[in-house]
Amino acid sequence: MGAGMGSDEEMIEFAVRFLLFGGHEARELVYELVVRWPDVPPLQTIYALSMAAGGAEQMIAGPEISRVAQDVWRMTGLLGVDLFLLEQRGTPCLTAADLLAFWRTEDDVFFLPRGA
Repeated sequence: MGAGMGSDEEMIEFAVRFLLFGGHEARELVYELVVRWPDVPPLQTIYALSMAAGGAEQMIAGPEISRVAQDVWRMTGLLGVDLFLLEQRGTPCLTAADLLAFWRTEDDVFFLPRGA
């Protein structure tokens, strides 16, 4: 799966697999979506995260999946906060790559993995 425009289905499938089979944190998922699909609008990333959280909850029941889904919902909200902050500053954020640039210059402690 290359960088660039991605379909919603590709992003959602990647996100669900990442969460269910990768043993990763929701925070890492946000970063991976932004890096793999830098040209999509940021709201498409939020949509994919939301659909993945809901899909994971529907596919598998249990406390671990509930925790993972809640974490994804929390990350989705925090991503929305970043978008709101950028809007309030008048900083254009038309693509996921714009979010990545923001994180690299101003908010490198949360969504970025060490050394990214």
